[in-house]
Amino acid sequence: MSATPTGSGRRIAESDTGGRRFGPLVVAGLVAILVTMGALALQAPAAEQIPPPPEAPARTPLTVADLACPSADSSSVTIGSDSQQDGEGSVGVSTGGSDPEPVELSAGEATRARASGDPVVVRGEGALAPGLFASRYAGAGRAAGECPAPTGSTWFVGVGSSGVHDSRLQLTNPDAGPAVADLSLWSTDGPMEEVRSRGLTVPGGDTTTIDLSDLAPHPRELAMQVTVSRGRVAASVLDGYAIPGQKPTEDWLTASAEPATKLAVPGLSKEADERTLVLANPGDTGGRVKLRVTGKQSTFAPAGLEPIEVPAGQVVVTDLTDQLAGALNGEDTALELTSTVPVTGTLRDVVDSDLVQLPAVAPASGRTATTAPEKGERTLMLTTGAEKGGAFEVTFVGATKGGDWRGRLKPGTTTVVEVPDGTIAVLADGPAPYVGGVRTRSGDGSSFLPLRTLTYDRILPKVAPALPDE
Repeated sequence: MSATPTGSGRRIAESDTGGRRFGPLVVAGLVAILVTMGALALQAPAAEQIPPPPEAPARTPLTVADLACPSADSSSVTIGSDSQQDGEGSVGVSTGGSDPEPVELSAGEATRARASGDPVVVRGEGALAPGLFASRYAGAGRAAGECPAPTGSTWFVGVGSSGVHDSRLQLTNPDAGPAVADLSLWSTDGPMEEVRSRGLTVPGGDTTTIDLSDLAPHPRELAMQVTVSRGRVAASVLDGYAIPGQKPTEDWLTASAEPATKLAVPGLSKEADERTLVLANPGDTGGRVKLRVTGKQSTFAPAGLEPIEVPAGQVVVTDLTDQLAGALNGEDTALELTSTVPVTGTLRDVVDSDLVQLPAVAPASGRTATTAPEKGERTLMLTTGAEKGGAFEVTFVGATKGGDWRGRLKPGTTTVVEVPDGTIAVLADGPAPYVGGVRTRSGDGSSFLPLRTLTYDRILPKVAPALPDE
């Protein structure tokens, strides 16, 4: 008798855990996935990334400074440095891209260096680059020309392009590569759109001269803006007058301030025989300019001196000889311009039959400088705004007697200080906004150079990498 089987005959394998076992490779993969998911969970999404806060631009001392001096009939250039930096520095003068001729100069001093009568470039390097300034004179101080630094925009008001009054523009490129400048002109009739003066190329290390009578002939006064679109260019203007029956003369036309609603014209002489104000309104809206005189005691509006209407895009010429004759009351003064629209301008004084160009400038505070010629009656004029005065310091560099000047300037007044013998340059410093300059009068004629703000450093922006887009 045989036994009957109780199962199906299949062997069933049993596990101690009752489930499936995972191999070591599977376990390692699961661990890697879990670690990755944890890291992603801890990372903020791109949309929530917070950019770093913006940093203010950094100021660093100048290490190289270039100034371009216009052509002259003299063989010298007056150079000064108000650098506050320690260390080695050098100054050199070059012509037409030639190697610079070294000039002996120390910080806080000024000197007269020999130079070609052609346009020259003054370069300061190292510790002598900050606070560098220069100018040149002709005819024993009869004519005075600034040596401007390259800048993106320069204004000249009162230029001429006629047979009687002709101006020549000098564009100097201190660098090795070519530079490009554009000219914009305005007349008493409006913008001179027909003038083709775009894309003027100035070769590296060279000066390009443009006669405005060839470029834009016009019988009346003009205003001109030089705008640099590539490279660096310094602009100067040599003004020529050939009035019938008189000896032809040439003077440098000092650059005026950028158009603004409040400017000042320093240096008005009590000895002037004629005064002509030339204003330019380059904007699209007409306005009105009010004039006030700042004298020894106060700032006031002379009786009968009416506001001047300045139509949009036009130059306006106004004879102020009679209106200012009695108002100045035998004082050296400044003229305050307050406008409803941005304007700029120049006042032409005629002193002892010599033309003196007085540019409109913006008030500045802090340290400024200019130079002084060797000969003539030299006077420093300082004018403060009506809002604020304060302590003031003047250093007469090279003075053989008299020393420096210290005093307080009252708000809204003009102070006259005689420049001591031997002075080569003038350094001024005051906390209140002011304008001023050195006026020279000699047997050969008169000149005026305004005080200009000095450049000691450059601004470098902080650049950070951009965050990725979402």
